[in-house]
Amino acid sequence: MRICLIGDGSSEHIMRLSSYLVDQGNDVHLITWKTRPGFPSRVKLHILTNHRIPLFRELGWILGARRCVKSVKPNIIDAHYVTIYGFLAALTNFHPLVVTGWGSDILVQPYRNLLWRSFARYTLHNADRINLLFTKQVAFKQMKLLGIDQSKIQEVLLGVDTRMFKREPDGKRTASFFGLDPERPIIANVRGLAPIYDVQTYFRAAAIVLKTCPDAQFVTLHRPGQRVEAEALSDKHDLNGHMTLLDWLPHDQMPKFLSTADIYVSTSLSDGASNSLLEAMSCEKASVVTDIPANRQWIADGDNGYLFPPGDAQSLAKKIISLINDPNRRLLFGRRSRDIAQSRAECQGQMEQIVAGYCEVIREYQH
Repeated sequence: MRICLIGDGSSEHIMRLSSYLVDQGNDVHLITWKTRPGFPSRVKLHILTNHRIPLFRELGWILGARRCVKSVKPNIIDAHYVTIYGFLAALTNFHPLVVTGWGSDILVQPYRNLLWRSFARYTLHNADRINLLFTKQVAFKQMKLLGIDQSKIQEVLLGVDTRMFKREPDGKRTASFFGLDPERPIIANVRGLAPIYDVQTYFRAAAIVLKTCPDAQFVTLHRPGQRVEAEALSDKHDLNGHMTLLDWLPHDQMPKFLSTADIYVSTSLSDGASNSLLEAMSCEKASVVTDIPANRQWIADGDNGYLFPPGDAQSLAKKIISLINDPNRRLLFGRRSRDIAQSRAECQGQMEQIVAGYCEVIREYQH
């Protein structure tokens, strides 16, 4: 099968999907305007030109994508992220077209202004299949407002490799590799500093926790260009010596990093099925995450983790303190979370479902 992906070539999710598809013997092409080192060499990359002048840039992307699709002659296109790459794919007028929604591209962005809403509506109406990386229930209201045919929707995940993401028996010993003290409780946030992740709440909660648990050490991963902002937040809340700021880690180092943590935290205001949460669950971490629909799919409050109201630093701090003081509960939450990750989010089964969906859409379109 000749598959053309259109998406962010610097994304770990796109890299994983591309690797799986090409390993299954498919002829895989990726249309993108950026990529990353280490991208699978057997995936054929088509890099769109980035013009400096905005209008020429967008026009160049559209014409470039159309030329690529005409040259590749794929059996199917799968475009990832509705309001950007999905919209670009819809403008190629190619079918069959699968559009994959990640979360904020359906749950948040279309409601910021009329332009983004128009992009989303046009893209989703022109798709032959809509893959959601979260359940339909999470996006039911938004999809209804956009007038989307529910029969086109398939729920899928990119999933987590539970063989790669697992608890290491001596995981705490590796803490020093990341500049952390293995004798102190480690609380980790790996989402970055984009506004949707609301890390201000995480930093405020850290300051509250330290009043009760002065040995706690917090960790924040930041993407390139976010270091200054992270340092400013740390200074603002007087967290120097207690907040470790780490450069973004390669995906193959994440299991090692998560193994050092005692508690995983996400303060995200909106999410699809969060892969970072699933990876933490697979590593048997006790999780404290925002009480939003996507997280409630995976965390039952008080059973395998804790939920807290978005933006509520006091509630988050209370849950973190509770887990710091109760290592047995951390272990219990971690074991239950791994069981859920293995039974519901194993990547092999999820990838197989995605490919089966491609085949089904191709058959339907041919008839």
